[in-house]
Amino acid sequence: MLLADPSPEHIKSYISDSEVVVGDWAGEWVVVAAVLIRDGEMELKNLAVRQEVQNQGLGTLMLTYLMDHAHRSGLRRMRVAISNSSVRHLKFYERLGFRIRGIEPNFFGGYDPPIYENGIQCIDRLQLCVDLRPCGEERDGIIPPG
Repeated sequence: MLLADPSPEHIKSYISDSEVVVGDWAGEWVVVAAVLIRDGEMELKNLAVRQEVQNQGLGTLMLTYLMDHAHRSGLRRMRVAISNSSVRHLKFYERLGFRIRGIEPNFFGGYDPPIYENGIQCIDRLQLCVDLRPCGEERDGIIPPG
Protein backbone atom coordinates (compact mmCIF):
# COMPACT_ATOMS: atom_id res chain seq x y z
CA MET A 1 0.00 0.00 0.00
CA LEU A 2 3.00 2.27 0.38
CA LEU A 3 3.27 2.28 -3.42
CA ALA A 4 0.06 4.34 -3.53
CA ASP A 5 0.45 6.29 -0.29
CA PRO A 6 3.97 7.06 0.97
CA SER A 7 2.75 7.85 4.49
CA PRO A 8 2.48 4.87 6.87
CA GLU A 9 0.72 7.17 9.34
CA HIS A 10 -1.91 8.08 6.77
CA ILE A 11 -2.48 4.41 5.88
CA LYS A 12 -2.90 3.58 9.58
CA SER A 13 -5.55 6.31 9.85
CA TYR A 14 -7.93 4.54 7.46
CA ILE A 15 -6.93 0.88 7.18
CA SER A 16 -8.75 -0.39 10.30
CA ASP A 17 -12.08 1.01 9.01
CA SER A 18 -11.53 -0.15 5.42
CA GLU A 19 -12.48 -3.22 3.47
CA VAL A 20 -9.35 -4.58 1.81
CA VAL A 21 -9.56 -6.43 -1.51
CA VAL A 22 -6.52 -8.32 -2.78
CA GLY A 23 -5.85 -9.75 -6.21
CA ASP A 24 -3.26 -12.51 -6.19
CA TRP A 25 -1.34 -14.52 -8.71
CA ALA A 26 0.30 -17.81 -7.72
CA GLY A 27 -0.28 -17.04 -4.05
CA GLU A 28 1.32 -13.60 -4.09
CA TRP A 29 -0.62 -10.33 -4.08
CA VAL A 30 -0.30 -8.30 -7.25
CA VAL A 31 -2.96 -5.65 -6.61
CA VAL A 32 -4.58 -4.39 -3.41
CA ALA A 33 -7.32 -1.88 -2.71
CA ALA A 34 -8.74 -0.39 0.48
CA VAL A 35 -12.25 1.08 0.39
CA LEU A 36 -14.57 2.74 2.88
CA ILE A 37 -18.33 2.44 2.43
CA ARG A 38 -20.54 5.05 4.04
CA ASP A 39 -23.51 7.26 3.24
CA GLY A 40 -24.30 5.37 0.03
CA GLU A 41 -20.82 5.88 -1.39
CA MET A 42 -17.63 3.88 -1.80
CA GLU A 43 -14.42 5.79 -1.23
CA LEU A 44 -11.25 4.31 -2.67
CA LYS A 45 -8.57 5.02 -0.08
CA ASN A 46 -5.73 3.08 -1.67
CA LEU A 47 -5.08 1.19 -4.89
CA ALA A 48 -1.64 -0.30 -5.38
CA VAL A 49 -0.20 -2.62 -8.02
CA ARG A 50 3.14 -4.35 -7.50
CA GLN A 51 5.81 -2.51 -9.45
CA GLU A 52 6.92 -5.52 -11.49
CA VAL A 53 3.39 -6.06 -12.88
CA GLN A 54 2.29 -2.45 -13.39
CA ASN A 55 0.94 -1.32 -16.77
CA GLN A 56 -0.67 -4.69 -17.45
CA GLY A 57 -4.27 -3.69 -16.68
CA LEU A 58 -4.43 -5.00 -13.11
CA GLY A 59 -5.32 -1.61 -11.62
CA THR A 60 -8.09 -1.20 -14.21
CA LEU A 61 -9.33 -4.71 -13.49
CA MET A 62 -9.45 -4.04 -9.74
CA LEU A 63 -11.13 -0.65 -10.12
CA THR A 64 -13.79 -1.94 -12.53
CA TYR A 65 -14.42 -4.84 -10.13
CA LEU A 66 -14.90 -2.36 -7.26
CA MET A 67 -17.14 -0.12 -9.36
CA ASP A 68 -19.27 -3.09 -10.37
CA HIS A 69 -19.45 -4.28 -6.75
CA ALA A 70 -20.48 -0.81 -5.58
CA HIS A 71 -23.09 -0.52 -8.33
CA ARG A 72 -24.57 -3.97 -7.59
CA SER A 73 -24.65 -3.08 -3.88
CA GLY A 74 -26.84 -0.08 -4.65
CA LEU A 75 -24.21 2.53 -3.89
CA ARG A 76 -24.74 5.76 -5.79
CA ARG A 77 -21.19 7.09 -6.11
CA MET A 78 -17.54 6.16 -5.90
CA ARG A 79 -14.88 8.70 -5.01
CA VAL A 80 -11.11 8.90 -4.76
CA ALA A 81 -8.64 11.64 -3.83
CA ILE A 82 -5.29 12.15 -5.57
CA SER A 83 -2.61 14.82 -5.55
CA ASN A 84 -2.32 17.57 -8.13
CA SER A 85 0.99 16.05 -9.24
CA SER A 86 -0.46 12.60 -9.97
CA VAL A 87 -0.87 13.22 -13.70
CA ARG A 88 -0.78 9.52 -14.61
CA HIS A 89 -3.37 8.68 -11.96
CA LEU A 90 -5.67 11.49 -13.09
CA LYS A 91 -5.59 10.06 -16.62
CA PHE A 92 -6.27 6.55 -15.25
CA TYR A 93 -9.32 7.60 -13.21
CA GLU A 94 -10.74 9.92 -15.87
CA ARG A 95 -10.47 7.13 -18.45
CA LEU A 96 -12.80 5.09 -16.20
CA GLY A 97 -15.35 7.88 -15.85
CA PHE A 98 -14.18 9.77 -12.76
CA ARG A 99 -14.35 13.56 -12.90
CA ILE A 100 -12.86 16.28 -10.71
CA ARG A 101 -15.48 17.39 -8.19
CA GLY A 102 -13.37 19.44 -5.82
CA ILE A 103 -9.92 20.71 -4.88
CA GLU A 104 -8.49 20.91 -1.38
CA PRO A 105 -5.82 23.62 -1.64
CA ASN A 106 -2.51 23.07 0.18
CA PHE A 107 -3.59 19.66 1.53
CA PHE A 108 -0.03 18.27 1.11
CA GLY A 109 1.73 21.62 1.60
CA GLY A 110 2.98 20.77 5.08
CA TYR A 111 4.74 17.50 4.16
CA ASP A 112 8.37 17.52 5.24
CA PRO A 113 10.19 16.77 3.09
CA PRO A 114 7.96 17.93 0.24
CA ILE A 115 6.74 15.25 -2.16
CA TYR A 116 7.48 15.62 -5.88
CA GLU A 117 5.94 13.57 -8.64
CA ASN A 118 6.50 14.08 -12.36
CA GLY A 119 8.61 17.13 -11.52
CA ILE A 120 5.61 18.77 -9.82
CA GLN A 121 5.34 19.44 -6.09
CA CYS A 122 2.42 17.63 -4.49
CA ILE A 123 0.44 20.44 -2.87
CA ASP A 124 -3.30 20.24 -3.56
CA ARG A 125 -5.63 17.24 -3.28
CA LEU A 126 -8.13 16.61 -6.07
CA GLN A 127 -11.46 14.94 -5.28
CA LEU A 128 -12.68 12.71 -8.12
CA CYS A 129 -16.10 11.03 -8.36
CA VAL A 130 -18.00 8.73 -10.65
CA ASP A 131 -21.77 8.37 -10.44
CA LEU A 132 -23.00 4.75 -10.29
CA ARG A 133 -26.78 5.22 -10.55
CA PRO A 134 -28.65 2.75 -12.72
CA CYS A 135 -29.34 3.46 -16.38
CA GLY A 136 -32.25 5.83 -16.90
CA GLU A 137 -31.48 7.87 -13.79
CA GLU A 138 -29.72 11.19 -14.11
CA ARG A 139 -25.98 10.65 -13.69
CA ASP A 140 -22.71 12.49 -14.16
CA GLY A 141 -20.40 9.56 -14.83
CA ILE A 142 -20.52 6.06 -16.21
CA ILE A 143 -22.09 2.79 -15.30
CA PRO A 144 -19.40 0.18 -14.74
CA PRO A 145 -19.46 -2.88 -16.97
CA GLY A 146 -21.63 -5.62 -15.53
